[in-house]
Amino acid sequence: MHKIAVAQWLADIARNEYGDLSVSLVPPTVDTKQFYDPQSRAKQSRGKQLVPTVGMYYTITPWKGCDLVVKLSL
Repeated sequence: MHKIAVAQWLADIARNEYGDLSVSLVPPTVDTKQFYDPQSRAKQSRGKQLVPTVGMYYTITPWKGCDLVVKLSL
């Protein structure tokens, strides 16, 4: 079965530690037309927000620990 890795280090582990050459790197992407900083596009310095914004991938798989991120952000 062909595998997809979302990080180079995962693809490297599959190849180097498990001898699995059937793996492709497909990094996660962000749609920069939807998510962007208007000030950066205008070549203006933007400063810092009073409350930072954090993004993450979420899964209900317990061993991924997403529940901890949600608890810590409240």
